[in-house]
Amino acid sequence: MVKKIAILGAAGMLGKAFAQRLEPGKFHVTALAKNQLDVTDAIAVADALRSLKPDLVINVSAFMNADRCEKFPEKAFLVNALGARNVSNICEEIKAAHLWFSSDFVFDGYTNKPYSEHDGTNPLSVYGMTKLNGETAIKNHCSRHFIIRTSSLYGVQGSNFIERMLERVQQGLNVEVVDDLFISPTYVEDLVRISIDIWEQGLSYGTYHAANEGVTSWHGLLEEVFRFLDLKQRIEPISISQRVNDLNLARRPIYSALSSKKLSEAGIANASWQESVGRYLIARNYR
Repeated sequence: MVKKIAILGAAGMLGKAFAQRLEPGKFHVTALAKNQLDVTDAIAVADALRSLKPDLVINVSAFMNADRCEKFPEKAFLVNALGARNVSNICEEIKAAHLWFSSDFVFDGYTNKPYSEHDGTNPLSVYGMTKLNGETAIKNHCSRHFIIRTSSLYGVQGSNFIERMLERVQQGLNVEVVDDLFISPTYVEDLVRISIDIWEQGLSYGTYHAANEGVTSWHGLLEEVFRFLDLKQRIEPISISQRVNDLNLARRPIYSALSSKKLSEAGIANASWQESVGRYLIARNYR
């Protein structure tokens, strides 16, 4: 029997990747962009999901820009927390699974090892707080949930850090990158595959960390990109404290790498961040 899947927030990078990955013969997919279904509208969400009756709701609706969340905290809360609750309420009613994405920003970064699902949360920013609020809402309102925390996404479907830096190189501009924020860069294609595997393989409902294996800084990530493409331009290291003070940005966790050990122990394969960067650059025809 063909499983029915609804994708909410389908116009973004992650939503597009899901829509492309899910095979039409295997799944019946309904992809809804924000202008087709606003997750902050509880009545519209209820009407749409009751009509569709999906087996799985992949909810990638999010207000993701951490700096904009600081400027527009009400909007961030509406989308990231209230929207998550609205979808959860109806998923519980129609007995659908709710797959939703959280962030490494729920942690404060005061550590020196990758975070596991059992580590305590303590967000430093509005974005992190609203994502944690969303997690709580989902746990309280939907028994069939998968909360997937991920980190530092990039993919072929939209603009990202790697592309912005390569554009600066092409324009002959200086490249300055933070070297004291430590992350687990994650290729969207890997995240999509892992997320589908979690559901298809019948893993227990709950919270999972899904990020490419390993730890690096944003500076280290770009160094790997330059190495792969044989670019010789210097990457100027700068401190995150300098950027936050200069630009009045949201506070970031200094160390927010994620451990995906729980998934590997469940038999779901992952790739190193270096391998995935190479595959991304090839997919984008940079090499």
